[in-house]
Amino acid sequence: MPVFFAEDYDWTKLASMHEPLFHAVGSSKLRYLKMGHILFATQSQFNELLGNCVALEVLNIDHVKIGAATEIHSETGQEAPEKPRSKLVELTVHTEPQSLSQIIQAFISSSSPLDVSSLIRLSLWCKCPKYRDYDLIGPVCSLLRRTQCLQHLQLFACPQVCFINM
Repeated sequence: MPVFFAEDYDWTKLASMHEPLFHAVGSSKLRYLKMGHILFATQSQFNELLGNCVALEVLNIDHVKIGAATEIHSETGQEAPEKPRSKLVELTVHTEPQSLSQIIQAFISSSSPLDVSSLIRLSLWCKCPKYRDYDLIGPVCSLLRRTQCLQHLQLFACPQVCFINM
């Protein structure tokens, strides 16, 4: 199921689509999701959408941005019951360095709605930053440490010749 826009759309401005999208991605038959050109204001918005995916196995993220790298959560003293997480077997991310770092952080955080330990295929693509403002190595290494079944790995940084294929 593709959720793809021709230009960047602010997730909060798509509020009228949230309920139908949550219903669609919540299908026990949905195994593949491709989303592109969506700007999430916070990581929790990104996690909320993906948290509705109950059977997702393949996720393709193209030019998705997460606005806030960190969020402050209020302590209520009660923890919500942990929902079962979909086990991804394939993940492809194509975006900017800052967004790639934030998306990876979303997958390796304790609040991640998706389990990346079963990844078989992982492809990460981004433009090489002119200046190394973003730490991509740390988050990528953390993600790789969580995978247990990885058989295919592609790491690309373009358009310059910063290409790694393993």
